[in-house]
Amino acid sequence: MRLFATLLLTSALGSWTASAQSDPGTESNVSCVERLQMPYYPPLADQARISGTVTATVSLGTDGSIQNTTMDMGAASTTAKHLFPPEVHKALRASGFHKGCGGKSVTLVFHFVLGEQSDPHGLPQAVSFGYPNQFWISVPPMIAQP
Repeated sequence: MRLFATLLLTSALGSWTASAQSDPGTESNVSCVERLQMPYYPPLADQARISGTVTATVSLGTDGSIQNTTMDMGAASTTAKHLFPPEVHKALRASGFHKGCGGKSVTLVFHFVLGEQSDPHGLPQAVSFGYPNQFWISVPPMIAQP
């Protein structure tokens, strides 16, 4: 399923470009993404029912390789700041970027959210996409065992 989500997002991201309505100062450069690996919801965060948002900015080298990655979680708890960025970093390292985007920065926003409904297919997490650079990774609610 994760491979399917990666393929689906790759085809969707590859054909989209920034619209004329976007502010040039806040370009996400999402068109530089060739292949995006989705991060996993950290199991400890799921068990503790912690959510958070990570804004990742990837600086690309001249060959399209990752030179630097910065993560921002705003006013998130210390626990969230230790759980989510490593998963995002690992996923970004497994992603691919266009070689022609050397010197650019790509900004992606990952929202880790707690689901309100159980997944009918029993999947451990679901991924949703919002144009141009927003991703929601959600886990189903915990089921209390009597």
